[in-house]
Amino acid sequence: MIAHRCRRKHRSARTYLACAFPDAAWITGDGEFALIAPCRVPTISLHKTREDAEAAKAIIDTFGCGGYCRHSRHRIVHIDIEHPIYTQEAK
Repeated sequence: MIAHRCRRKHRSARTYLACAFPDAAWITGDGEFALIAPCRVPTISLHKTREDAEAAKAIIDTFGCGGYCRHSRHRIVHIDIEHPIYTQEAK
């Protein structure tokens, strides 16, 4: 689960994640499934489907995401903009 609670009404997954991860090196893509690689410097890619996010995760799990990569830390999260307090890891 992403521990982020602010009083703002975020209009998109991207703005929500930018607020929740202000130190992210980048947030790219579009969609409600976020692949978060919090190794060294957090990076986030957004995907329209869970399957697309899983495919991207398989690539970075295989080849790494950069320095100090720990594959076990890569995760896919479903961003529920209407109820961000309930945003949690996609199952």
